[in-house]
Amino acid sequence: MNTGSLNLPGASASSATDVSARVKNNLELIGRIAGISGAEGLVTYVLLGLMALVVAWSVQLAGWGDSPVLIWTVLAGTAVGVAFARLVGPWPLRHLVGILAGVPFSIWQVSSSADGAHVFARFGDTWTRLDIWFDVAKADGISTDPLPFSVFLSVIAWLVAYAAGWSLFKWRTPWAPSFIFGIALLTNLSYRFGDFEYTFYFFAAIAIAMFVHLTLVNTRRRWDAAGIHYSHGISLDSILAPIVIGAIVVAIAGFMPMYKIRPETLDRAWDAMKDPFRDRLGDQALRLFPNVVGINSGDFRAFDQVLAFKGQITFKQTPLFFVETKYETLNPARTYSVYTSQGWLAGPVTQFNRQPADTLPLEGTLLERIAVEQRIVADDNKLGFAIPGDYALNIDRPYISEELPPLRVRLNMVEGELDPNLPDDVLTYADALRDIYLAPDLFGNDPVEAIVGNLLPPDLEIIEFQEKQGALESITVQRITEPIFDQVAARFIDRAEPGESVLVKRLISQATEEQLDEAGAEYPLWVTDRYLQLPETLPDQVVALADQIVAEAGAVTPYEMSVALTEHLRAFGYSQDIDGPGPEQDGVSYFLFDTALEPCQGASIGPRCDDDRPKGYSQYFGSALAVMLRIQGVPARMVSGFQAGVFDPIRGGVVIRDVDRHGWAQAYFPDYGWIDLESTPGAPQLVRGALPDLEVTFFRGADSFASGPDLFIETGESPLGSGEGPDLDELLSTTRSENLALVWPFAVGAGLVLTFIGGVIAWRWRFWDMSPTGRAYAGMSRLGWLSGTGRRKYETPVEYALRLGGTAADADEGGQVIAKAFELEVYSAREVPDRVHQMVQDEWPVVRWALIRRSLLRLIGVKPRPPLRVAPANPVKRPLYSRTTSTEASGGQDQVSSEVAGANVDA
Repeated sequence: MNTGSLNLPGASASSATDVSARVKNNLELIGRIAGISGAEGLVTYVLLGLMALVVAWSVQLAGWGDSPVLIWTVLAGTAVGVAFARLVGPWPLRHLVGILAGVPFSIWQVSSSADGAHVFARFGDTWTRLDIWFDVAKADGISTDPLPFSVFLSVIAWLVAYAAGWSLFKWRTPWAPSFIFGIALLTNLSYRFGDFEYTFYFFAAIAIAMFVHLTLVNTRRRWDAAGIHYSHGISLDSILAPIVIGAIVVAIAGFMPMYKIRPETLDRAWDAMKDPFRDRLGDQALRLFPNVVGINSGDFRAFDQVLAFKGQITFKQTPLFFVETKYETLNPARTYSVYTSQGWLAGPVTQFNRQPADTLPLEGTLLERIAVEQRIVADDNKLGFAIPGDYALNIDRPYISEELPPLRVRLNMVEGELDPNLPDDVLTYADALRDIYLAPDLFGNDPVEAIVGNLLPPDLEIIEFQEKQGALESITVQRITEPIFDQVAARFIDRAEPGESVLVKRLISQATEEQLDEAGAEYPLWVTDRYLQLPETLPDQVVALADQIVAEAGAVTPYEMSVALTEHLRAFGYSQDIDGPGPEQDGVSYFLFDTALEPCQGASIGPRCDDDRPKGYSQYFGSALAVMLRIQGVPARMVSGFQAGVFDPIRGGVVIRDVDRHGWAQAYFPDYGWIDLESTPGAPQLVRGALPDLEVTFFRGADSFASGPDLFIETGESPLGSGEGPDLDELLSTTRSENLALVWPFAVGAGLVLTFIGGVIAWRWRFWDMSPTGRAYAGMSRLGWLSGTGRRKYETPVEYALRLGGTAADADEGGQVIAKAFELEVYSAREVPDRVHQMVQDEWPVVRWALIRRSLLRLIGVKPRPPLRVAPANPVKRPLYSRTTSTEASGGQDQVSSEVAGANVDA
């Protein structure tokens, strides 16, 4: 190539803007369009957006129900916050407008999952479902509609993003957005402990980058204000340094061993402070957002006041606690008495503080019951509830016993329909009372209290009169019964610490089938008052099916009815991957008639799961059995708890895991009390008349409201086949090892990505602030060093290029072009023309790949032959970098000044 074309006089050079300057101008233009001044402001906004995206990504991974895609919500929220931080006007009005703008935006985002042919119809359907949700909330009902939660989650995401964007560009400090987004991220991860923690590392890296960037930017502004001169490369450093520092800090933190530094005293104080709020809010959340999986499934607080119908469920193999026992028993945690079409409610309960010395008056009152002691050992999840929750005679630590009180009813004296679920004697009394009260002449001069009292049945008493404007509005009556013990749940006053054991004494039934069949149907009033209730929303087809099953089986006694209904349900299929009922659909009706239309799919299905067969998991089987028994006049209730778990013959007990959670029905039999009924296919039928000894019969567990295929083993051998059962600590360590095994591929991949990014940044360090010629010469020097031909301190750029070309032939001429242009740019007082930079850009790829090949050959130990050179005729007077004749070098307008040329002549 002819290099003489580089000799352009400065007088004819154009004043074109440098490429780096054009890039900077373009960034500033984009920043001005976005309402952000300067390239530094745009980088700040990009970091803020990345921070918001990581938080949204973490929430999406957590799977909070059928939540919408929050990415656009947080991006829009931050953009509005940034814009409103720069607007003028009253700040309350700005914030009000900025916050309220998130409501229609969130509804528009969520409405994509609503019903409707077009956007306006879906928008209207969303508003309607929100209105229904608020009505349910005021009526203390259950809502299974996931759409309201999606709206609320989207609105919260908007508020968080708006506050972060506004605070960052209002106060120009990274503390506010980091704190706001950090609280949101950690709150989300606290409900998914051990999952998706890598999102926190991404967040930390971005937060560190924002801190470093804003620190450099603010420092530069102070220097500008003080008139202090500094290197222009600091602008580039404010972009590169945060990336490098953030990546290094997070990479080191990710591989550091974890250690909880919070003192136990502070830990207990924190639990004591948050538990009342969690108890109060948890019940409302379970009632209004039951399909939102919040707390880890193994927490006993999952067995709370509400048991709503759900769709697909998944559970882990994580051990929860160990039960030292020699009997195979179900372990109830809570019972439910009130059925609604959307699920079960525990009903009104009265709490009693019980002490270890308290013995409940049950022993001897029920036939065929024996007392069994079981020792429960908590793991590091800390048990919040004791087991069992039905017939616990005694617990060796203070606990709260939740029990159903006698029936108390408020009878409305104004016109309107009465609750059809009221007992017959209460309905008869209420109808008679209203007939008399609505005809005032029948009262005469007698006091109202006397008339009302004379009509009372012997089993009722008046608790309260309610008057409004001098007129009787309602009367509250209560059942007068003998003292009863109807336990719903038992809960520890203080949480059990890891490894702490609790001794529980409970009553277990040994009634035979014959005894239960002969028990009859003379139920106490306190049983019929609570456990025959059915909602008006129960479809007639459920009633017809229950009648049909009982009639076809010829069942007469309550026990025969329970057997017929149980056998019918156990012929169904099993699946944890059902869709779940619609927002206003009855759950039992959905299970019995609609699940047959759903395909059998997923990993959690049973052996009889067919596409045309009704299917579900144990919550649905237990609910269907309890409801159909009530239809037949048999008192029944729903129970949630645990199956027996994994037997450990060495320790003499069972390990209860997350997948052992289960649901079933109980029916009341006079003189025998509540009897467990198992209607879930795949679960073993309960043995009547004796307690199965775990040394003879045991099984490997079920699941939470579920039971899968081949889960139960009825042999005398260990489930593991080695004679040694699984240890709780062993299972915990195995679970943690499995989690770590899933993390390693991510860690290795992240390490490779960080190494690549670090290598690129290290290679191009300080390149971005250079001209194209400067970047090419710097790259040539570094590649030359890698190829074994480093630049010597006394060499001029052209001398170095000539020596470099002696080792890599393809880099000979191009290297001299780059070196001559670099000398012209650095040592000349004139501006380098654009076409010189263009020539350098044309030559640089050839030089680069020549030096890369040279470096690879050197790496594998191959030494290439040097190029053949011809000695110049006049080596003293001829410039080393020029391959032109003296005529070419001295002619035309492209001649370099003698001062510049003389500086490059080999003396």
